[in-house]
This record gives sequence, C-alpha cells and structure tokens, in this order.
Amino acid sequence: MKSKLLLAEATYHELLDQMARVNPLALLPSSVLRDELKRRKRADEASQEENIHHKGSVIISLACNQFNVKQSEITSGKREAFRVTVARHVTLYTLRKRLSFTLQECADAVSLKDHGSVLYAITRVNDDPDLVEEACQLIKVYDKWEAQNRLAREG
Repeated sequence: MKSKLLLAEATYHELLDQMARVNPLALLPSSVLRDELKRRKRADEASQEENIHHKGSVIISLACNQFNVKQSEITSGKREAFRVTVARHVTLYTLRKRLSFTLQECADAVSLKDHGSVLYAITRVNDDPDLVEEACQLIKVYDKWEAQNRLAREG
C-alpha cells in the first residue's frame, strides 16, 4: 500500500513538473493568475494603442511628403495656406478611414481643438473627387509602407 502511495505521489510531482514546463502559469494560485492575466492584457492594449498612434504619425509624415508641406504646418491647427488646408483635410480623412480613428483622435493627431473641424474636413474630401483621389493615393502609399514594415518584422 505504501509503495502505491509513493508511486502516486511521484506521478503527481512528475505531472506538476510537466505542467510547469508547458505552461508556467498553470501552477499559480487563481488570484495571482488572474492578476497576471490582467497585467498582460493592459500591456497588450497599451502596446496596440502606441502602435496605432505611431501609424497615425506615419500617415501625417506621408501626407507631408505628398503635399510638400511641413509637419508643423499640418499639426499647427492654425488657418494656413490653401495647400496646407488641403493636406490637413486629406490627412484627417485618411486617419479616419484607414486607421478608424475616432473624430477626437483625428483632432488630437493634428492639434485641433475639437472634432467639428474633422467632420468638416471629411465632408469636404467626400464632396470633392480630386481630394478623394489624393486620399486614395495617400492610402496606397501608406499600405505600401505597412507591407514593407510587416516584411521587415517577419524577415
């Protein structure tokens, strides 16, 4: 009987060792495990949010190249020359359509006070086929950048 008990105990410890190798979190108490999973989820969300804002910065930079304006002109929020206004409007449209930014996130990205200006910019782009074409061009350039970036990470 004692040998069966020792065999069962040894098997139990071997099973615990195997579980620890496969998933180190499996042996943690449930409260510690729950806290660890919450921490990891928060870290993942923060990383995703940082990534999406980085992509917004990339779109702004690409728009600056496309329209030959400075980033400070697009993000100044001041009334600027027509070419800067067009660049800002296309940028806002692209941020909204390509990255699904909220109206307020779009406004924050280019230092506007509120989302009302973003709504106006999106409407203006939608109503002008030339601006829609400019936005499509910007989206194509962004998609190309994103594909190259993905290949660099994987390769």
